[in-house]
Amino acid sequence: MNRPSTYALGALSVLLPLLVRSAEGERPISSRITEAKVFLSGAQVGRSASTTVPVGSSTLIFTGLAEALDPQSIQVTGKGGYSVLSVNHRINYLTESPKKKEIADLQERIKALEHDWNIENGVQQVWVNEEQLLLKNSGIGGQQNGLTAAQLQAVNDYVRERMKAMKAGWLAQEEKKRSIGEEADKLRQQLAQLQAQAPRPTGEIVVEITSAVEVAATFSLSYFVPSAGWTPAYDLRAKGVGQPIDLLMKAQVTNNTGEDWNKVELSLSSGNPTLGGVMPTLNPWTLVHASPDALGELLFACASKGHLRRSRTRSRLFGNGVEGIRGHGRQHHRDQHRSIPHHHFGVHHRDPIHDTQ
Repeated sequence: MNRPSTYALGALSVLLPLLVRSAEGERPISSRITEAKVFLSGAQVGRSASTTVPVGSSTLIFTGLAEALDPQSIQVTGKGGYSVLSVNHRINYLTESPKKKEIADLQERIKALEHDWNIENGVQQVWVNEEQLLLKNSGIGGQQNGLTAAQLQAVNDYVRERMKAMKAGWLAQEEKKRSIGEEADKLRQQLAQLQAQAPRPTGEIVVEITSAVEVAATFSLSYFVPSAGWTPAYDLRAKGVGQPIDLLMKAQVTNNTGEDWNKVELSLSSGNPTLGGVMPTLNPWTLVHASPDALGELLFACASKGHLRRSRTRSRLFGNGVEGIRGHGRQHHRDQHRSIPHHHFGVHHRDPIHDTQ
């Protein structure tokens, strides 16, 4: 009767080690930006990381990278007794908000302010209760026992001083509550802005490695991101009239990669990293020579329209391929056709037999 449970426990005992191995197989690795070479359009980002590589195969996930990095530009190098099997790229859409720590700090500060506000509100309520108690006991003595003028004056003085103290205390607590409430409202607005910012997807580089022994490995990553660049800006400065003018060149760097470049060594370049290093293929332009027959037909067409009126027209481009044109008729001399070498193209060619001076 207990066999199904036994089978279920047995299957679970087999799957658990596999799941654990799968979870342990992917190891997230954090890296830091060491340099960034900024081009007019785009930037080359360099990162470094270090970790301990266990024996066997491992899958390292370098997280927190720019979403728009070019997968074709990824380069991974390292030092240590291991071998890199493959390098891949993927997008992580489930990353937590980068403002997580700031959000947690704001929540703690708001919670502390709310606690202070409750304390001040409680103290203020004490002043209110004391005032109510004093008013309820303002009728001193019985209806049949009167008070002397001195006693009545003393009671009035006491009530007056206590009422003044209670009002002053209540107002002081009210001012404290107002100040705490204003600060808490500002923090709540800032918290709402941070919580409204959806976390941006991040890029990840997946590196599969294998090692025969456990080693301390270092990695260097490099990739290109298009969402960055710089533009030149100039300042002209002169100490006085007639003095030389100093030209100061500056750079306005833009970074829309989603990565933090604070305290990162930056270098500027006016090159274009997207151009490849492969020599382009040059397609030749072939010049086609016109045949003498075609040229003769062209000359005949021109003569028929009255463009040629001479009795004899010589073609110095193709020699005696076309003897001439008389009137509106045409005459071809095909017995002396000659081929024109390539280097004579566009050069007048003199026919030593038929040409006359």
